[in-house]
Amino acid sequence: FVQWRKNPFGLSETDYKKIYNSWWNMKNRCSNPKSQRFYSYGERGITLCEEWMDSQVFIGWAVKNGWRPGLTIERIDVNKGYSPENCTIIPYALQAQNKTTNIRIKINGEEKCLSEWCRIFNFPFKRAWKRYHMFGYRDVETIFYEGDLRRRSVS
Repeated sequence: FVQWRKNPFGLSETDYKKIYNSWWNMKNRCSNPKSQRFYSYGERGITLCEEWMDSQVFIGWAVKNGWRPGLTIERIDVNKGYSPENCTIIPYALQAQNKTTNIRIKINGEEKCLSEWCRIFNFPFKRAWKRYHMFGYRDVETIFYEGDLRRRSVS
């Protein structure tokens, strides 16, 4: 008996397998100490709410809230668990900006991840990343300086 064959949501078999696998992986990384991702989830106290322990309840919520292929379940607060109150449906590209490993930079009171600022400023991400990680720069003017920092005059 294979759980993913219970599909009362009108999804294609392929799409149903995708959302079911998302649920299974979410549950596994939160509750299975043998999961390779448990250290980032269950060990940090990230849980799956009681109602979502039932795959059908979770999938129903996801479909009702607009899930389709190309979208993913995102925790609004990365330090809280998976629940209807803390989750939303977003594109994968947007989810990549919300990882705990991202570099967050505040400019004029607005905080975004480094990759997003690079897109906004049309600045090479690799250059900004090196300045932040390898050289330890934290001020925005230096991170996003257009020229060669070795030739920059200090006023």
